[in-house]
Parts: sequence; structure tokens; C-alpha cells
Amino acid sequence: MFLMISRGNHPQLKALSLFGVYIPGWRTESFVKLLKQMPTLVCLTLDNEPTGIDPDSRFSLSDLPNLRDLTCPQSFLFCLAGTHNLSRLPLFCRGTRIRPLVPLASRSQWWLNVSHYGTISQLVVPFSLAFSITSDPAGKPAMRALKELIVFGTYADDDLDRDAFLKSFVKFQRTFATPSLRKLHFTQFVSRGVAILAKEECFPGLQYFSFWFLHEDGRWDFMKECSKAGDDLIRLTRIGQDEYDGLCQDIK
Repeated sequence: MFLMISRGNHPQLKALSLFGVYIPGWRTESFVKLLKQMPTLVCLTLDNEPTGIDPDSRFSLSDLPNLRDLTCPQSFLFCLAGTHNLSRLPLFCRGTRIRPLVPLASRSQWWLNVSHYGTISQLVVPFSLAFSITSDPAGKPAMRALKELIVFGTYADDDLDRDAFLKSFVKFQRTFATPSLRKLHFTQFVSRGVAILAKEECFPGLQYFSFWFLHEDGRWDFMKECSKAGDDLIRLTRIGQDEYDGLCQDIK
């Protein structure tokens, strides 16, 4: 990969996937240089984060104006800055324990502002990041393009207190409030949150909602039920997992 840089070969790639590629800290600068030489990239997948990254190092996404799909570790995200045109941003964390957010956020506050996610239609984020993103001070919906949101994990390995979760969930809804959202999934949840979801009415366009119980086994899948009373209240009806998966195929 790095040989291409030294030889001046700049392939006009549209998709680049790096699986199991170890990038030592001293090679990070070369890796960034390689990406800058591929402005045609539309899809980038990185399954390992560079090790020993300089906390002050940054890579501007504006150098990849055509990039629409970025899959990377959460820790790598905080090395990225600048304006972007991303429409799909699936993040992940290696291992069973999600890396603490505070050390990562110290690199940059850029990704803690909801306005930086304005173009994204599909977002997959860890619980700690999703519940740390701040809303627009003016109260305007910032994620106008968001159709699918998946939140995985909890703050730590230990079970999150139910009441603390529910209090945070209200704030989370108001931060991500957008009529465009159609599908919402939590890998860990509490049943009382369903009532809050219906009451707050932050996602009027929501059609499908699913989660795994935080303290129980089994997945619960819901779809929005049309109100016979003619009001705007959300009524979530539990459906089978197979039916849920089939209905969600059209949400891309």
C-alpha cells in the first residue's frame, strides 16, 4: 500500500477496504498522504485504527470531497475534521468493552455537535457517543437526512441503571429529533423507554423500532400503528422479527 506513495502511483479508486492492516504510528503520516491522493474515493472501510496516533494529528475530510460511505473505529473518527458529504457512517469498537469517550473527545469536540451529522442518512454509533452529542442551541433539527440510527452497547460493561438510562434517553431524543428518521435500533434497552418514545413525539416519521432488553434476553421489534382516533400520537405495535426485517428492507 505504502509503496504506491513512494512510486507516485495514484489510483483513481472509488472504494478502498483495509481489513487486518496494521498501521503503526510512524506510518500514519504516510497513510494520510495516501488518502489525500485518492480524491475520487466514495467508500472507505478501515477495520483497524492506526496505533500510536499523535493526539494533535488531524485529517481533513474536505480532502475527500466524493466520500459518501465511511466505516471506521470510533477512535479514528476523532482524528477527522473538516466539512464532509458523508451519507453513511457506521462506527464500531473492537472487543467487548467500548473505549471511554473522554480521552477520544479530548482530541476534538467536532463530532460531539449534532450539526456535523447533517448529511448522514445511516448512522451506527456506540452508546457513549450517541448520548454525548449535543443538540443545536437554537433547537432546530440538525439531522434532516437521517433515516436509520443504530446505537450499540452501554456506557460500561456493568448494567446501566434504568432510571439513569431513561433520563438520558429523553435528552437523546431531543438531540436527534428529526421527522426523517424511519428506523431506530438499540442493542440494549429497557422496556419503559417505549412509553417515553411514544410520549415525546420527537420522531414523527418513525416507522420501525427494535431493541434488545438490557436486563432480559430476546429482541423486541415494533412498527408504527396508524391511529384510528386520528391523532398524531405514536402507537408502537410489537411484530415478529422476520416481519420486521422484511419491512425494513426499503429503508436505505
